[in-house]
Amino acid sequence: MSATVFSCHGERTDGAGEVARWFAARPRDFRQGIFKFSSARYGFLPTTADLDRVIQNGLLRHPHATFAALSMRERRDVIAYLQTRSPRWRTEGPSTPITIPAEPASTRAAVTRGRELSRRTV
Repeated sequence: MSATVFSCHGERTDGAGEVARWFAARPRDFRQGIFKFSSARYGFLPTTADLDRVIQNGLLRHPHATFAALSMRERRDVIAYLQTRSPRWRTEGPSTPITIPAEPASTRAAVTRGRELSRRTV
């Protein structure tokens, strides 16, 4: 595992690495098996592709570094390790990604309806 991962997430992968206190958003505690950046519904385990995407690309405007220099094999090894950190991976499988519908047509009626909904939530 990368020293960068340990410095952020901690050697126990509990989110309490040595630099974690400097982040506004605390690094994820992988022992909980809860992942924020996933194509699955909240509370369900992410797919391997979800984990790979975050490891490879990092997170935009977030202190999570990119590990694009890792080979696919190295990223898969990191994912396999992360999957040992929570007992959820032994009893649950990754969730089926949610289906995102096609973007609605930008009609005058849709824009008007969106404006109405936006004003109601403010």
